[in-house]
Amino acid sequence: MTEPSFRAPKGMQDLRGDALAGHVRLERIAARLFEGHGFREVRAPLLEERALYDRSSGETSEVVEKQMYVVRREDGDYALRPEGTPSVVRLYLQENLHKSEPFQRFWYAGPMFRYERPQKARLRQFHQLGVELLGSADPLHDADVISLGARFFAEAGLDGVRIKLNSLGCSNCRPAYREALLAFQREHAAELCDACRARMEKNPLRFLDCKAPGCRALRDQAPRIVLCADCDTHFGEVRSLLASAGIAFELDPTLVRGLDYYTRTLFEYCHSALGARDAVGGGGRYDGMVEEFGGPPTPGIGFALGVEATLVALEAAGRPPEKAAASIDLFVVLAGGATRTQIFGVVQQCRAAGAATSFGEPGKSVKSQMRAADGAGARHVVVLGETEFATGRCRVRDMATREEREIALADLGRACASQAR
Repeated sequence: MTEPSFRAPKGMQDLRGDALAGHVRLERIAARLFEGHGFREVRAPLLEERALYDRSSGETSEVVEKQMYVVRREDGDYALRPEGTPSVVRLYLQENLHKSEPFQRFWYAGPMFRYERPQKARLRQFHQLGVELLGSADPLHDADVISLGARFFAEAGLDGVRIKLNSLGCSNCRPAYREALLAFQREHAAELCDACRARMEKNPLRFLDCKAPGCRALRDQAPRIVLCADCDTHFGEVRSLLASAGIAFELDPTLVRGLDYYTRTLFEYCHSALGARDAVGGGGRYDGMVEEFGGPPTPGIGFALGVEATLVALEAAGRPPEKAAASIDLFVVLAGGATRTQIFGVVQQCRAAGAATSFGEPGKSVKSQMRAADGAGARHVVVLGETEFATGRCRVRDMATREEREIALADLGRACASQAR
């Protein structure tokens, strides 16, 4: 037996059956929750101008430095999207929503692409569920967005999710923190990894996100940010609102995440089942991105939740993978003596009556077609041959109970549709 000529790219998976069912379940939970919180779905292109991510994520971010899939064409460089936020902000400006309706809530679902070493919960094509709220800096929206992510994991059945919280300050208080971190890293340059040494002059905050053992050991000694009065008040309000709603969180002054655009509130959802890289989602404020893209000063906040990471955490926590739901009400097995015209007519009548109907492969044995019905997850099976068409009667088997009942052939579609619904 020869090997197949082509395989899916490394770190990218085909989804079908039960694996796909898990994705669909989480997407449906997200759609119901996000829409119920006032967010409207958007679907942006998978391909954007590369400069969009250079501007938003930062040239020293790992996404831009190492992980983007770049497509070079005659009219410029494009990139498969590594994240969703820049596309939503681009859409917001391109459609002039900042002029007509500056306050907007959006949500999205779909694949993202990053070139990194594939792991069980980290793939090169992965899927995210995200929300973006634009046009308000009020801490009430910070708390509401954070609580929405927590509610998603609760609805998905994932217990034990921890919320890490931090504030990165604003353009008033972050410069002094940046200089303090830079001075600390210069002092300990010999102990830093090569990547942190190379980028510390451009972006010393990335040191706090570094996973290298030496840098992680130094992190606890690093200076902490001193928030300005406005940022301190804002962060205090966010914490107070979360506490008033009974939403537990832990303060993590080293939390910076891997993207340069974050300001003020920053948060992650974490689960111990994922090991050292335990984030199942996260987000924060990006109050400068709209202005960076050429729009007016416009605050924003959002999050992205990892579908694969959530499914891995669910499985590790003892939640069995979602099973693909049966979608076929009736499977028609073709027996001897029935013509294609007769079979096709019954199938069309059953579908018109509201029964999702499929049928076996002509020429195959009844036994083989029954296996196909079972594999398709059909709720009901009927064998139709010369006798059934001559008498106008048939026997329908309920595949769950294995019980059979005799009905008129003309009632077949209605009977199966009513049983399923």
